[in-house]
Amino acid sequence: MSRPSEPEQEVFKCCPFCGRTWTTRDSFLSDPAVLSVGYQTHFERLETGLFLFCHRECGTTMALKVHRFNGMCDGPIFVTPPTCIGARPEYCLFKGELRRCDEPCECAYISKLLKIIGDWPKDTGVSA
Repeated sequence: MSRPSEPEQEVFKCCPFCGRTWTTRDSFLSDPAVLSVGYQTHFERLETGLFLFCHRECGTTMALKVHRFNGMCDGPIFVTPPTCIGARPEYCLFKGELRRCDEPCECAYISKLLKIIGDWPKDTGVSA
């Protein structure tokens, strides 16, 4: 007679190097060992780009598709390609640049998500 198997726990992200797993987006973003390092741009379809994170415990860079962070911010999601390319300020072209220009383009959504992710409170393990 076989034992009933336990239901598999869903995984939000698994580190490809050390195997550390996070079951939810919140646990992933709250982990002090996870650092947001940027966005790998796909200018034709920004929603298919990748958010990049460093897992400081093992030094691995992990990538997650933008859609995994949908619902984290309000406001319009423009589908117009960037019109500021070739003109200033071109904030969307620079790693670590979180300022948004006034152009109503799809880069604004990515920039807003990067800011939210970067400002996400880390779990310090200390309760108030």
